[in-house]
Amino acid sequence: MIPKVIHYCWFGNNKKNKLMRKCIKSWKKYCPDYKIVEWNEKNFDIQGSCDYVREAYREQKWAFVSDYVRLWIIYNFGGIYLDTDVELIKNLDNFLENPAFLAYQDSKYIATGLGFGAEKGNKIIKCMLDDYKNCHFCINGEMDLTPCPVRNTNVIKNLLGTEIDAKKISNIKDAVLYPKEYFSPIDCKTMEMALTSNTISIHWFTASWREEEFLIAKEYDDFYSEVREHLGKRSAYIFVTIFYWIFRNKEFKKLNDEVDTLIEVMEAKGVLPKVE
Repeated sequence: MIPKVIHYCWFGNNKKNKLMRKCIKSWKKYCPDYKIVEWNEKNFDIQGSCDYVREAYREQKWAFVSDYVRLWIIYNFGGIYLDTDVELIKNLDNFLENPAFLAYQDSKYIATGLGFGAEKGNKIIKCMLDDYKNCHFCINGEMDLTPCPVRNTNVIKNLLGTEIDAKKISNIKDAVLYPKEYFSPIDCKTMEMALTSNTISIHWFTASWREEEFLIAKEYDDFYSEVREHLGKRSAYIFVTIFYWIFRNKEFKKLNDEVDTLIEVMEAKGVLPKVE
């Protein structure tokens, strides 16, 4: 059973704004018997963590520090993680019987920031955590800004070896996956809200230290969609991942501006089939 503990990360020692204070207050309102734990520089050993965390912290990229730390927390202690811009509108007790639960932020990506939980030592969380092994946030002075929804979703897809229907509850080994209506009723691209009777919380997408990550996720998605027209789903994923790894310092919107020229060159060389 998942313990009644809500964890959140707050690195950088910045002041919490009104929305964040409101969200934390909602946790206390709807889960009054839960322990709430803030993780920061005082109780998490940055320097004793992995290269990825140390490098992201050095660059003051708090969102990317949290991407790893939240997985480490839940794997080692169990409980539920919420970002500070997540407002609860219902109690979380119904999710405690799951070995782990995660949710989609849209029709494609699972996002741990909008809320997830697990028992201590959960295997799915361990796989997501291990994905950061041997990873560096900075390579040759350039930052790897791959967003955690991309990383985390790819881990789960690789474990299952198949696509997942994001529109329904999926019971997989060691975890349950919930559609976006449960924890992410706001569309992160249009900012339109669609509350349903199943909605547990609202992820407001307004914490300033998280904005960069969601912009990158959208740009990644746009770039992938463009390449998929030429290569197909599987090959496009491999191509975009390698291409992004090489040019990780560029914004995807800039890559999108260049992709037509790139594809024309590759078509001319016979690397890509032409799309009529």
